[in-house]
Amino acid sequence: MFVCEIPGNLCPGKKPAYCVLLAGLLSMGLLIALSYYASSRIVKPIQRLRDEARRIAGGDLSQPEKALNSYAAVNPVASPVVI
Repeated sequence: MFVCEIPGNLCPGKKPAYCVLLAGLLSMGLLIALSYYASSRIVKPIQRLRDEARRIAGGDLSQPEKALNSYAAVNPVASPVVI
């Protein structure tokens, strides 16, 4: 069985259960914030792609092609193999 001991000076005047609850709530808040940030980084490019596809499907070809701002993810795969 795992036993966690909290030093008394970590939360002076408070019960250890209070400190564990506070640490859990802070951790959960941080996890929610990081999850929101990561999901928005994944979803925003997909939403832009959807919007561009709808624009093109609607017949609006007035905007020029947009260049990718980073090839960092493609370069290792796209570069030729040198033996």
